[in-house]
Amino acid sequence: MQKTTLLFFAFIAIAGTVTSQNPRHEALAAQIDSMTAEDQHYRSLLRDARNQPVRNEQNIQKCVEHVQWIDSLNLLKAKAIFAEFGYPGIDLVGKESSHHFWLLAQHCDADPDFQEKMLDAMYDQVTKKNADAKDYAYLRDRVSVNRGQLQTYGTQMQINADSTSFEPKPMVEPEKIDARRQEMGLGTMENYIFTMNQVYHGVLKKKGE
Repeated sequence: MQKTTLLFFAFIAIAGTVTSQNPRHEALAAQIDSMTAEDQHYRSLLRDARNQPVRNEQNIQKCVEHVQWIDSLNLLKAKAIFAEFGYPGIDLVGKESSHHFWLLAQHCDADPDFQEKMLDAMYDQVTKKNADAKDYAYLRDRVSVNRGQLQTYGTQMQINADSTSFEPKPMVEPEKIDARRQEMGLGTMENYIFTMNQVYHGVLKKKGE
């Protein structure tokens, strides 16, 4: 996997992405958007099911199965897109649809080799300011965790020992995590944990329980 420096990403985060907002390939953008809509629909159902005051475990299991099914279908479609177009940058499909493809890449965990190929290709687009550096940080962490390695930006989370809060999975030099996140345009780890605890509160125990 290609390497980079924090100074490089500081520049990217400040510079932002400077490409056309109008997708050149409308049909591809529409396909990616449709795939992402299904991805997010079933994940939203799963999150809502888990956040119910009274959990219906049978309903949760059905949602989990739907998520897994959609992920398997989208993996095949993402491979076909990648084989034909490479990593869809902003100049090809527009900012929103390029972001959506990154989200699909995040969920290609069933094929870590392919996921890493997308990461490398995304890196090339980020160097051209044609993909979002923040998205790259998430995918880089995802690939690292899936490879059994330490993550860099603390984006991949797990539930802590007493199940009362999310916490980052093991990472490189945790004492410097906020500095690295800032250089990528990400918020502090404290705020990220707070947001995760709010959004996915249904999987956590209340303190004192």
